[in-house]
Amino acid sequence: MLELNQKYGVAFVIVTHDRTLNQYAKKIYQIKDGVIALKEETFDAEDRLA
Repeated sequence: MLELNQKYGVAFVIVTHDRTLNQYAKKIYQIKDGVIALKEETFDAEDRLA
């Protein structure tokens, strides 16, 4: 998925309870009781994966 994102600009939406996957995300949304409770942008996602 990372290669497809970087090479072709393909976006992925991943829904999970596993917070360890946050390291791969550029944007993180947390939903609580059906409402978006947290929005976070991680601008250095590429640096963490390099």
